[in-house]
Amino acid sequence: MATYKSTPHTINLPVETAYDNVSNLARLQDFMNQLPQEQLSKIGEVRFTEDSIVIKAAAVGEITLKMTERVAPTHVKFAAAGVPVKMETSVNLSPASVDSTNLITELDVDVPAMLKPMVGPKMQEAADKMADMIAMLLNR
Repeated sequence: MATYKSTPHTINLPVETAYDNVSNLARLQDFMNQLPQEQLSKIGEVRFTEDSIVIKAAAVGEITLKMTERVAPTHVKFAAAGVPVKMETSVNLSPASVDSTNLITELDVDVPAMLKPMVGPKMQEAADKMADMIAMLLNR
């Protein structure tokens, strides 16, 4: 599996609060519903259910990331459904200070070695966009 890590983001919340928000997807949907249209357009077509994130991607259609693991207060893991290869996404949190949290997302994809040069940049972009979206929702 190839792993793509996002650039780190700082969330202006203690790690426990950031974890509570990331692990409660209904809360993320509530946050998203409060965003102005300008910010919603940056996120794209994403919706949150109780235990999954549904993303509409132009190239592959709808991807569902179902929550599979929670490790308080540092880690939430999702497995993809509706994709032709095995794919997992993790949201990793660590305290930056008492009042802030570092966030990094990881995307693990089972990609054949000969396809990595073609899909690698898109997978890196997906990992970065996931972190951008979560950071935007939590730092609103």
